[in-house]
Amino acid sequence: MNTLNAQHAKKAKKFLDDHNVKYTARDIKAENPTAEEIAAWYPQSGKDLKAFFNTSGMIYREQQLKDKLPNLSEEEKK
Repeated sequence: MNTLNAQHAKKAKKFLDDHNVKYTARDIKAENPTAEEIAAWYPQSGKDLKAFFNTSGMIYREQQLKDKLPNLSEEEKK
């Protein structure tokens, strides 16, 4: 499934187009963000680190990230 088909991605694309914001579409399933990219996006987002994870995904559950993320220091989150 192309990520741009997801409803939230369609809304984001429409917002960007409506506001003449330049962007490059990227299928993050095919081209995963690097650790460096996420480290740059996280502080800019103002969101909790959990927002960057698929909390329903196998990796999130297998690595018990639900329990680990709240205990990370700010340095570890970078």
